[in-house]
Amino acid sequence: MKYVKCDICDTDNCIVLEAMGRFKEPVTNVVCRGCGLVYQNPRMDSAEIKKFYSSEYSEFIYSVIPEGYISHGNKVRFTYIRNYLHTYTTSVLNILEIGSAHGVTLELLRQEGHLVKGIEPSQSLYELSKRKGLDVFNGYLENFTDNITYDLILAFHVIEHVEFPTAFLKKVKTLLKEDGRFIIETPDIWHLQGDPHTGDDYLLCKEHTFTFSENSLRVIAQRAGLTINSLPRQMPKHIWAEFRIPKQTGELKKGNKDNYDDYIEIVKHVFNYRSNYSWRQRLFNTRFIYIHLLINRLFGEKGLAFTKFCYKKVGLKKVIEWLRC
Repeated sequence: MKYVKCDICDTDNCIVLEAMGRFKEPVTNVVCRGCGLVYQNPRMDSAEIKKFYSSEYSEFIYSVIPEGYISHGNKVRFTYIRNYLHTYTTSVLNILEIGSAHGVTLELLRQEGHLVKGIEPSQSLYELSKRKGLDVFNGYLENFTDNITYDLILAFHVIEHVEFPTAFLKKVKTLLKEDGRFIIETPDIWHLQGDPHTGDDYLLCKEHTFTFSENSLRVIAQRAGLTINSLPRQMPKHIWAEFRIPKQTGELKKGNKDNYDDYIEIVKHVFNYRSNYSWRQRLFNTRFIYIHLLINRLFGEKGLAFTKFCYKKVGLKKVIEWLRC
């Protein structure tokens, strides 16, 4: 474990926001007094992070959540991406996915005719992807090199896991074509989830070194020399954002305090979430996941997809979202 400074301010002017993580693990999240960035401090050092993601993390995730359930989520996300690809004028794209896991998204993109490549640190998931005939680099973005640049780079639920997000974005920038785009999905600190008392499915967890807001992502993007635009969200709790290389110098505005989050408001937000967490959220948030897992186990991905279709058709999805609040 090591103590770190804020990735934006490069200071240690922070206060403790939460001292418990998912499954009641002793995880300390702090918020920077200067910019409002939420991050773990102390956290795993570089060697511990590499060990965790190369061998431990994927085994832990797949022991808790069945592969079929994760695959279904990836397919839903792929539908979103396929619709997004209509904004391109080129029919065949060079696409790189960072954190490609077992390769579901890459497979689907390949079936659409795109040229795909992945980066995956987990040895077991890398081997699974290779058995599917996918071109995947087993390692981390910082060690990845290529002789081409990409039209599109994807990173779903990755940036909250990295050690240095500004450096991460700078590396992504070197792999993009001049008109290339980088798409991310990441949890939003302003939309907490899970049980803050039992730690059941709690958002603030060991594996999330950072928990971003749209503001903090905007500041980090500017520091990395990228522009950022918000994309429509699949669900309220996850930020979708698009990064691009600015075409003109004036297009990139310098980060300023107008883009900073008020750390006091974030403290209030987390405190209020913990204080007001009710039986409705416990029942319709964390427990609801187990219902989906059971349906997936009994009826597979088609059963899960049909269940979610029924929620949407009868309007039950909106009722559940209301009950969660």
